[in-house]
Amino acid sequence: MPQLWVYVENDQYIAPQRAREWFDAFKSAGGQAELRILPRRRHGHDWFALEPVEWRDLVLDFFASHGMKPPHLR
Repeated sequence: MPQLWVYVENDQYIAPQRAREWFDAFKSAGGQAELRILPRRRHGHDWFALEPVEWRDLVLDFFASHGMKPPHLR
């Protein structure tokens, strides 16, 4: 199952380099994924919960690129 990994450069808990290391290890073990490290965003780690309108299209594009019907997103 393809995965989308999304990180924000100013995440307060996970540094971009660490995200890349985890992603590389996942891919090396046979995982199928795309990594997107986004520029600094307001709220860093909490951006995903606080600003869903800003990442919604990224997720919808990922689903469409894999021929998947997205779950209901508001």
